[in-house]
Amino acid sequence: MTVILVLHDLNLASRYADRLYFLKQGEMVLTGTPWQCFESEQVAKIYQYPLTVIEHPEHACPLIVT
Repeated sequence: MTVILVLHDLNLASRYADRLYFLKQGEMVLTGTPWQCFESEQVAKIYQYPLTVIEHPEHACPLIVT
């Protein structure tokens, strides 16, 4: 089964998605697992905001903190 869901909450996407696709101005600019995407500096460039990523204390996924 495949589910496509558009989210702007990065932590929610990180927790539930197996694969992420980042769009900027209608173009796909980054794709991968949550860990692959959030280890990349490219996500910070997409959002034009510095991101701090840690491992979620209860789930095996990245957690973005400010």
